Amino acid sequence: MKDNKSSNGVYWLVLGVVGALIVMLALFFSALLNNYEVLDKGKLLDYTSGFVYKIRFFDSYTVFIEPEHRLEGDVFNSFLMIGIAFISLTYAFLIAQIKRDGVRERSFFMYITLFFGMIFLAADEFFGIHESIGHNMQFLTSLPLVKRPDDFIILSYLIPVVAFLYFFRRELMSNRGTLKAMGGVVGFFLLASVSDLLTLPVEEAAELGASICLVIAILLLGSTHVQQAVRLPVSSN
Repeated sequence: MKDNKSSNGVYWLVLGVVGALIVMLALFFSALLNNYEVLDKGKLLDYTSGFVYKIRFFDSYTVFIEPEHRLEGDVFNSFLMIGIAFISLTYAFLIAQIKRDGVRERSFFMYITLFFGMIFLAADEFFGIHESIGHNMQFLTSLPLVKRPDDFIILSYLIPVVAFLYFFRRELMSNRGTLKAMGGVVGFFLLASVSDLLTLPVEEAAELGASICLVIAILLLGSTHVQQAVRLPVSSN
């Protein structure tokens, strides 16, 4: 009994440390992305033909960077979303492999749905899909309270999100920690929305916070579902 309690303590300690490191890393990148100035850019170095940026961070540190993409929070956030997608795919695979009676197929399909949903959101974040759609549907600005057409496109995303939450509500409520983390997702999402409307400088940080909370929620929820599946009677098939 003591060994089990000790193992659980180590387990939660490791999860806590990993979670803290993820939060610290995200905050670090968020701080970098909001405190830099591009001093020069182009073919600045004689020994390379690459496009190089000369950047000063926090008005103190000057470095040369040769990125494949512009240094933006959207890029890092899209990477987080891709990570969430493949975490979901991993849990779907594990649940499918545990051949036990009573394993709900709904859990499997929930993670598959999450995988494709997060892949789409990552692509949207990286390539600006909703902005591009909005630019070609400018008639939407004639609707009440719609100033930018892409705002209406983002609002329409709530339809599949609400449908997902309703259909998989029992699966999502199987872990209290998940509910708290999902509350963080909603809170950061609302903060990002308000920041976008009022042009406040915390929109990107809020989006990162929402993604981090979603990572935590999926890890806790997937762990619960796998544990439940393992404890069920072995299938006779």
